[in-house]
Amino acid sequence: MVTTRIIGNVERTNNIETNTDLDSRADQCVLGRNSLVVFDYDKPVNVIGYDPNGPVESSLRTVSGALAYDNPETGATSILMVNQAIYNPKLKHNLLTPLQLRLNDVIVNDKPKFLTDMPTERDHAIIVTDPETRDELLIPLSIRGVASTFPTRKPTEHEYRTCPRFDLTYDSP
Repeated sequence: MVTTRIIGNVERTNNIETNTDLDSRADQCVLGRNSLVVFDYDKPVNVIGYDPNGPVESSLRTVSGALAYDNPETGATSILMVNQAIYNPKLKHNLLTPLQLRLNDVIVNDKPKFLTDMPTERDHAIIVTDPETRDELLIPLSIRGVASTFPTRKPTEHEYRTCPRFDLTYDSP
């Protein structure tokens, strides 16, 4: 027997799930093409560092951008705001600098669980608290190669306007 399901109100997007990695070697977060740029500070920067696709980038934009994080247990979407970030549209993934997150009172537990004596869900995780509502978002990390990472995607305009928002970094220097 074949069952037919009718699905209504499907919002189609070209959003691709990507990785957001922790990068302790940098001093500023970097957002790639799978982020939603919401503000441009009009302060171009020249980036010196490793780029497997070619030479060092110049005149990249400093932006505030949004990432959508889908909780794997509940399916709830949260918006992660990354302010004062470098935008590099050539990157498929995003890079978060633990130092920049910690300066915004975000807890970054980047020690892998297998190196922890009695691990809990708060180990190898990012924990963000909304300063107004005191709501807490716990983002478990996994390991890809040697990098701690978690899945994100570019949010839709509707998600950006309606989903709970958490600031990973300060919106001013």
